[in-house]
Amino acid sequence: MKGVSTSSGFRWKPKAVSIARGTKVTWKAVTSSHTVTAYKGSWSKNTTINQGQSTSFTFKKAGTYKFRCRFHSTLSNGVCSGMCGKVVVG
Repeated sequence: MKGVSTSSGFRWKPKAVSIARGTKVTWKAVTSSHTVTAYKGSWSKNTTINQGQSTSFTFKKAGTYKFRCRFHSTLSNGVCSGMCGKVVVG
């Protein structure tokens, strides 16, 4: 299992992770409330997590999976700014 958490300054830490197929990734809200929202790609995730809570997803197919916090990022023409990250599955 790999973990992605938030840090002060409203950033995912780490911003990107590389994993093998079948690995579960867990996101934890260390500060504030956030969303884990999928964009661009063939996956579906849109979960709100409050401070101290977590959510997870098991990636079964190879590819690049982008995610963001809807509260702390902007998405324009498929380009994310702010609290954005990605999971690369090999």
